[in-house]
Amino acid sequence: MLGGGAHPPNSIEQLIKEVRSMDVEGVEKCIEAGVRVNDPINTTGQTVLDLYVIEHAAMIEHALQVTGTPKEATLHFEHLEEAAFKVMKTLVDAGAVLSGSSSMMKRGFKQDGT
Repeated sequence: MLGGGAHPPNSIEQLIKEVRSMDVEGVEKCIEAGVRVNDPINTTGQTVLDLYVIEHAAMIEHALQVTGTPKEATLHFEHLEEAAFKVMKTLVDAGAVLSGSSSMMKRGFKQDGT
């Protein structure tokens, strides 16, 4: 289902790419192009909001690894969190919901074809 390369803005694959990069403008374009935010992104029925949770958690983990002064690290984290919040808010405002699948909480969250 997911591979490299560009995807049309009206594809779930492009929305997945935008969520992974926490690109709110890209997420907005996908939604405006008609991508349905609650379509399953894998065979377990998970949604892009499930993916958002996983990506956000990984982003927080990464923020703890940032080098530089404490102030620089904090500013970097603040920028990451602002972007993540905007993406989450955009998804939720478009009606996105978590799948409720307990498999989301397990390690090894995978998408079809990866």
